[in-house]
Amino acid sequence: MAAQDTKGDGADGASPPITFSSFVIGLATQALMFLGAVPDPRGGEVQPNPAEAATIISVIEMLAVKTRGNLSEDEAKLVEEVLFELKMRYVNETRRSATREEGKE
Repeated sequence: MAAQDTKGDGADGASPPITFSSFVIGLATQALMFLGAVPDPRGGEVQPNPAEAATIISVIEMLAVKTRGNLSEDEAKLVEEVLFELKMRYVNETRRSATREEGKE
């Protein structure tokens, strides 16, 4: 049996290797989906779920704390910018949801 190429360079159709940055971006994409900014890839529908987004934001915050001092400058900046953007979108979405609920009453 031949040894498998685990480099994952993408040349043979394999996924590229997961880096810290790509992992954070993947989490951010999921959070954006739950904030209604990105359609669900399975059905194309936008179905906001701020509670799920908040959970993912908390995971990214935990990663930021646990990796503090161990990230490159670019990685640290990425985490900071992603968290800022997600938190702002979360606030906007929850305010918009509250306004919609008030209009129904």
